[in-house]
Amino acid sequence: MKVDTLSPIEQILEEIYSNDIKLAVESLKKYQLYEIIQKSTSILEEKKEKPVKVITHLAGVFLSSVNKKIINIDNLEDKMFLKCLISDIGVYLIKDQFKKNKIDKFDIKEINNQLKTVCELENYDFYELKSLLNLEHIYDFLEVSGEKSVGQTSYYEWLADPNVFHEVIGNLKSEKMIDSVKDFKKLFTSNPVKIKFNVQHKDFLVVFIDYLFQKKYLKTKIKRGHFTPIKNFVVDHENNFLFNGKVKYDKARIKKNEELNNQLLRKVKNWVE
Repeated sequence: MKVDTLSPIEQILEEIYSNDIKLAVESLKKYQLYEIIQKSTSILEEKKEKPVKVITHLAGVFLSSVNKKIINIDNLEDKMFLKCLISDIGVYLIKDQFKKNKIDKFDIKEINNQLKTVCELENYDFYELKSLLNLEHIYDFLEVSGEKSVGQTSYYEWLADPNVFHEVIGNLKSEKMIDSVKDFKKLFTSNPVKIKFNVQHKDFLVVFIDYLFQKKYLKTKIKRGHFTPIKNFVVDHENNFLFNGKVKYDKARIKKNEELNNQLLRKVKNWVE
């Protein structure tokens, strides 16, 4: 499908998730969230000047409108999937306004304060929202090199049998998922580098890291979030980051496909157990 045949929301989703947007669009429409986001994006595009007050007000209205829909969803997997999806869209919109010089980091603090106020008034969990949006680090993407500063770099620490560590990384190489064993091992040091990864095995990487974390084979250092290192350092063979949105979105998407999830889990378990 060509970009010019997509709606504005679908274009945003393609920017975040590449071509993997069908489930996202269907879920937004199923729970009547599509139109809310469409209206919000239209208002932002109509404002050509620096619309700080409009954006901060819109952020509060957007949060309130979305939560009124999400709070009534009984399916917990759908609910988590949509939370990750909508937070990715929100982050994208804020970054887009940032890149267009319509807002700066001080305005982001104002947005943060507005969201906090709405959470207090509507009795929403602000700390969950803050974790999803990660507003304090939303302009990290402006760094020219795309690398994180040394003092803030997130990486893994291996906690299990060293023999298993070497074996599973060898498997990644033998199955042509990674180009370099040496580079992947650096993800478990305080000086990680970009890792070339076969995009066809992206879902496996998500399940692989999640399983290792849940079973305490590894933990994350510096920053919380066990997907942070792969989000920051794993790229495809064209040097594009493999994960533009939250990896939790991919995890939720995979879990909704029970056959795929079980297939990938079996493979991971065969490698490590």
